[in-house]
Amino acid sequence: MPAPLTAVPPAWALAFVLAALNVFVFHTAFAQEGRSPLHLAPFGLFGFSAGNLAAVLLGTGLPTLGDVHVIEASLGAWLLLSVVNARRSASL
Repeated sequence: MPAPLTAVPPAWALAFVLAALNVFVFHTAFAQEGRSPLHLAPFGLFGFSAGNLAAVLLGTGLPTLGDVHVIEASLGAWLLLSVVNARRSASL
């Protein structure tokens, strides 16, 4: 019986770590006071996934790290995090 972590493909583990890193850097640099990184995490993960999916579907020629399109995925995460952060600050 394999251990649970061995069942996770390395690209997924890398994507999760990079998405979390993007969330924490964004939170440190730009997030509104009182916003937890845990509040932003789902949006960062979704944006990272959407950016990576867009890169795969469009067949961009930018470098990858394994199967992860790091540049495009990070741009997707930061775009969605910026929208959520601006929307939350406008509603306060």
